[in-house]
Amino acid sequence: MQMAATQQSRGERAMAGCRAAGHIVDNGGDATIQQRQPNEHWQLISRRVIALTHLIRASAQLTYKREIGLDETEWRTLLALGVLGPVELSVLADFLDVDKAQMSRAFARLAERDMVTRARLRGPVRLTDNGVNVLASLQSLATARNHLLFRTVSTEEIRLMTTALDHVLEAAQAVAQPSEGLQAARSASTPTHASGSASRNPAAALVSRLILVSRALRRVTSPFYQQLGISDLEAHALLWIAENQPLKVRDLVHYMERDKSLVSRLVHRLVDRGLLKPPPEGKRSGWLMPTPRGSEIHEKIVQETYRNDARYRAAAGDDHAALLKLLGQITESARQLLAYEQEINRCLSAGLGGARADRQA
Repeated sequence: MQMAATQQSRGERAMAGCRAAGHIVDNGGDATIQQRQPNEHWQLISRRVIALTHLIRASAQLTYKREIGLDETEWRTLLALGVLGPVELSVLADFLDVDKAQMSRAFARLAERDMVTRARLRGPVRLTDNGVNVLASLQSLATARNHLLFRTVSTEEIRLMTTALDHVLEAAQAVAQPSEGLQAARSASTPTHASGSASRNPAAALVSRLILVSRALRRVTSPFYQQLGISDLEAHALLWIAENQPLKVRDLVHYMERDKSLVSRLVHRLVDRGLLKPPPEGKRSGWLMPTPRGSEIHEKIVQETYRNDARYRAAAGDDHAALLKLLGQITESARQLLAYEQEINRCLSAGLGGARADRQA
């Protein structure tokens, strides 16, 4: 698997150096990631979209951090400004779905690196000349990533998905009114992850739509989870455990495709709330299984998920089956892309490709 860019990236040079040193066996990026055993609940639009969006953002963070040195909020800020133009910090925070303190810190870091600026304290934030150049690099990387993500689907299928997801988005927003940021994102004519109009860049339009739909779906379910006394991530962890029990923490890390420390914290919170059985006395961890209360909460979540998904299925109409199939295909490509990015980072962390890669540049 290689980024389809005209200039070889740092990651590609690192992988080339590692392979030349005999530290990596090249499988072309097409090795099948360990298959999960999905149940019928994973034949739901909401679960498929949210899982795929997480995979896309996880691998994007690895790419952009390595190649440009920006964390997620920073590169998303630049991409958002490329879509919206100069806007107030509060609109950016809502657009990116982050709190205002996190947005302020990201702005300060970008301003220190001369990528963004504003004329007055509460004035609109805009890109500097340097920021425009960095944005162009981000967009070039995004185009290469999209080429890999959508290599198994046709342009016509991408457009079909985008149209179907637009209908799903409308159904979700009929339940939970969109925020100012979501409205700005929906009305923006330029996709959030690449330049050009949707007609000229259908892959970028689809990535943009997936992110918007994922956010809208979460806005629908978040109030329900709050009533149950759990967060979105805790609900997802409980779903995985209840539907694949018994599990070890390492299994849950694999299933959720999240950082181990984050998953461990989720497990501890679920245990503290009486939704997971505690580990045996004297042991730090054991098999993860829900308590009777956890099983009750799980059943409520499943019932609510099916009620919501009935709306989305009706909104997708005749394209429902094709949408699910294509989401599955792209999800597999997204898993492979994430595995590729993780392998590059392991190579660089071990010092096996960095110096060699730089010498080959």
